[in-house]
Amino acid sequence: MEAAKLTAELFELFQRIESSFKSTQLGLNRWYLLIIGTVSGSPDPTVAAALYTYLIRQDSYQTSESRKLLVRRLREALIMTFPIAGACKPLEAVLAIAELERPEDRDYTTTRTKWQADGSNHERGVSWFERLYARNASETLQLFDAHKDISWISIDITYGFYLSDRQVFNNIDTQLVVLPAIMSQNMGLGARWHM
Repeated sequence: MEAAKLTAELFELFQRIESSFKSTQLGLNRWYLLIIGTVSGSPDPTVAAALYTYLIRQDSYQTSESRKLLVRRLREALIMTFPIAGACKPLEAVLAIAELERPEDRDYTTTRTKWQADGSNHERGVSWFERLYARNASETLQLFDAHKDISWISIDITYGFYLSDRQVFNNIDTQLVVLPAIMSQNMGLGARWHM
């Protein structure tokens, strides 16, 4: 699939979303997380390339270092959507962005190479899960009493490995990616759980 181009329609959409964040307390540098989360689960994840094109035209991303940081954040968002959208769509998105990257802008850092499925990972996963699900965390986990492997994958892998890593994102950044990734796939139950 050829990467999506920055069309006039996408330009206008990105501009409207960026502008709408000015009236929130979420911060001006987070608006694109909403889009990358949505795109990761969409029928055309290569729209990520159009978003990248839009972003690197801005004054904030005129240096190689600023573009590396941008790619690190976009990549982190796409990593977080792996358990939500499946691997293929985030892979398509990151490869579409990679086609546009200049060699000097490539970010070769990693965030999860030293990860372990250990007790501290489990605790991070439980902590983030309980924070999100607040009043109904235990009831939600009880839904999987007869499916312990699913419960383990949810807590230790989805929440522990993917969603609670704070090397690049904080809690707000994570939610700005995860909720739209869930909603863009029309998953009502998952979306309600994350609201």
